[in-house]
Amino acid sequence: MTTTYNLFIVRSPLQLMNAIEAKEHFSTKHNILLIMHDSTINPISTNSTQMQLVSKLSMFDEEIDFYYPNKSKFSKLSSQAKLIKKLQQKNYEHIFTGDYGTINQLIIANLKTISTYLLDDGTMTMTTHANKLHPNHKSSWEQKIKLLRYKIFGLNTNQNNPVNLFTNYHIIPHGHEKIITNNYSYFKKTYTEKAFKDERIYLLGQSFTSGKTMTDIKYVNYIKKIIDYYKKEIIYIPHRAEIISDRLKALTSDQFTIQKNEGPIEIVFLSRNIYPMHVVSFYSSALFNLEKIFETTTIDAIKIDSKDLLRYHDGIHLCYEGMKNTRINVIELDVTSIYEDNN
Repeated sequence: MTTTYNLFIVRSPLQLMNAIEAKEHFSTKHNILLIMHDSTINPISTNSTQMQLVSKLSMFDEEIDFYYPNKSKFSKLSSQAKLIKKLQQKNYEHIFTGDYGTINQLIIANLKTISTYLLDDGTMTMTTHANKLHPNHKSSWEQKIKLLRYKIFGLNTNQNNPVNLFTNYHIIPHGHEKIITNNYSYFKKTYTEKAFKDERIYLLGQSFTSGKTMTDIKYVNYIKKIIDYYKKEIIYIPHRAEIISDRLKALTSDQFTIQKNEGPIEIVFLSRNIYPMHVVSFYSSALFNLEKIFETTTIDAIKIDSKDLLRYHDGIHLCYEGMKNTRINVIELDVTSIYEDNN
């Protein structure tokens, strides 16, 4: 009898966490974990180390590590084609993918499977569903040409298989796609029952300034206002892509402490048996996850005035809109020029 496998494709710690939850939710067997490592990331990088931390929480039957070659474009295409042909040697019941990029679409298009599910990749899931997975979405000429290059390797470049979602977000289906809710039941049952309650406020930073979404002055103004608003001990957890500025470091006090980012905050809490009682951020995807995992935690999202944003207005607005169907409290603070630092 031919063995049927289940394939989980991930490239970040959060995607891996959702893959583990999907494996448990669907009670799948013969599970293959495919980790896609970026060419600029080596095995001892922060991202890889954090993924190893997550993978220890649940075992897969087989793990494949794929590293993009740091060579020519043809070498990259060739290595991707070899990977797909290796995967084609098996039949699959489900494919779970953490994102919907070119290589992921090609893998889905070239494997025999019963169903495909998109896993959450932070709030990017909402924009992917609204755009790439929309029935009226049309690929750009650039994307079409990019896909055509794979035909020289005999690969199918048309991804017509329906993509369902296993998601934490409240998403309305476009048509016949399945939307399966991810309540993080496995992680809640396994890790939260013996956790101790931490009454401090955890403030999750975001990579606004390094991502050129907001000026450093305005971002620090928001942090100052948050400190004044709560008047409690605050533990600041930087985003993994965030660069801590001197202005932000200058806020350090008995009330405000900056800690090192050691991985997805969900995993940090679970692995350390911490049950946070109060978490604050802006529109971080972690808020949506924590809201499901820690059912009695107070979770606040500080609303950013659109005039303070340099870009991504629509995407950020979509994130705040998505909070309307959750326990997340959206709070508007009056951030004025009183905090401006022009030095």
